[in-house]
Amino acid sequence: MQQNLTSEQSNKTPDPASNASRWLPLLLILLWLAMVLAVWPAGEFPLNDDWSYARAVETLVDHGQFKLTGWTSMPVIAQIIWGTIFCLPFGFSFIALRISTLILGVIGILASYAFAVEAGTSRRIAFFSVLILAVNPIYFQLANTFMTDVPFLAVAVTSLFLLARGMRTSKRSWLIAGIIVATIATLIRQAGLIIPLAFSISWFLQANTSFRRNNSWLPVLAIATVFGSVFTYERILLLGGNVPALYHEKNFDLIVRAMAPMSNLGFWTLNILAASAYLGLFLLPFLLILPNEKSTESRKIKRLIFLLSTVITILLYFNDTLMPFLGNVLFDMGLGPVRLHDISTLKLAHWPALPVLMKLLITFLAVLGAGLILARFISSFYRATPSQLHNPTNPAILLATSTAILYILPIVVGGLYDRYLIFLIPLVGILTAATTSQAKELSSFSRTSTAIFVMFCLLLFSVAATHDYFSWNRARWDAVNELTTGQNISWTKIDGGFEFNGWYGYDVNHPRGYPENKAKSWWWVKDDEYIIALGPIPGYSKEKEYPFDRLIPPGHGSVLVLHRDLMRTR
Repeated sequence: MQQNLTSEQSNKTPDPASNASRWLPLLLILLWLAMVLAVWPAGEFPLNDDWSYARAVETLVDHGQFKLTGWTSMPVIAQIIWGTIFCLPFGFSFIALRISTLILGVIGILASYAFAVEAGTSRRIAFFSVLILAVNPIYFQLANTFMTDVPFLAVAVTSLFLLARGMRTSKRSWLIAGIIVATIATLIRQAGLIIPLAFSISWFLQANTSFRRNNSWLPVLAIATVFGSVFTYERILLLGGNVPALYHEKNFDLIVRAMAPMSNLGFWTLNILAASAYLGLFLLPFLLILPNEKSTESRKIKRLIFLLSTVITILLYFNDTLMPFLGNVLFDMGLGPVRLHDISTLKLAHWPALPVLMKLLITFLAVLGAGLILARFISSFYRATPSQLHNPTNPAILLATSTAILYILPIVVGGLYDRYLIFLIPLVGILTAATTSQAKELSSFSRTSTAIFVMFCLLLFSVAATHDYFSWNRARWDAVNELTTGQNISWTKIDGGFEFNGWYGYDVNHPRGYPENKAKSWWWVKDDEYIIALGPIPGYSKEKEYPFDRLIPPGHGSVLVLHRDLMRTR
């Protein structure tokens, strides 16, 4: 990719922007705080997979023992220690765990901002490249849980910033700090292993200065430290008999798929297209912020991309494949996942559905954004001079490029969820900004205003959808708490959804859950005499309902307590 950043930018000349731009990080913090307060993520209950990590924190806080559940598939020890620190003052609490992640969420935003500035963009461009991350619905919703995605991004991007700063300034202290932080990131998710590899690639692609010649041992130290820490940690788990049942499952899936390239070619192609579409949708508002190429050739390319995006969207429509393609957080009209028996297993339409025309528009915008990003990269590559291609000078650009490539490869090969892609938002944002020779300028007033409006709409959606996620979950847990505490009904007779059954009934003898069938949920349900649902289920009668407010679409919903009919047999 072309390095259009000048040597003056690489040497960090003063930004010509006004002094007001120096307050942009504070604005990001205040905006994040306002979003969190608007949602008010209170409630003593787990969300998504975080019951597994929360259980490890609870065991450490209450019993002084470190023990992972079998559902855990990553190291996560660094995050467990972080969450434990927040629980120590008042005891174990899901709210304390969410606060710990929300703090890492804003750290991830600030680290991404610093990394973008380090890459040579102006503070204004960096602000918008990070704003698109802050208002991203997947990032914001996950920051209100104890999931590992946001903590990993925060620590990993901080590491990349430290390494980039150390390479640019030739200061060993920055580099050592970056290696230490990369080790912490890897002890959250194994994906951190790519950081020392990306650092090594970037190190040897840099100009061969005397500092790099005399410190060629640093990449070796980075790889040895990060890989060695994971190996040591896994040996400790093995010796202590504490290796989770699913810890190596994704690694095995990756190896199996990689060893059968021909049979998985279609699977990989679909993953690449899906990942491109999601990133195109996430970054499309940011593309409007960047200066527009005004050449005749550029206008022809954009018309072609618009036409191809239209054709691809039509083909996807007739193939019944519209956004959102991937599962987990972003679904139909809201944020999830909604892992209740009626929706997740029976696929009943108990949640408001997005109109087809809206799905078509979102799919078109996603494909269009992916095409525009690709066109920028290709155009930048062809505009590059031989010296720019063979002698890249900006460490942050090199780190962002190599990290993005190394990160996307295993998730494309092994399989991906939408939440895996948030780590690429700041990296691809930086690389997209680097494709223009006017990286310090904003686009026209009309384009910038449109982008700000779209980002504001994303902010509203993120806040509203996250509010709804907590709203129905509070009602769900009010229902199960009334059953278990108020009516003294055993949890073994309740299908309260994935999080409830995982928290109370995770079965070490069936780490992946029970065999999936339509009669009963797979997530460790022993007896579903009672089912928590968002709508009626055949063979069950409504015993009680718990209303909740919904913002998307505006209105009210209810969580139902359903009781199996007496005549129904299992």
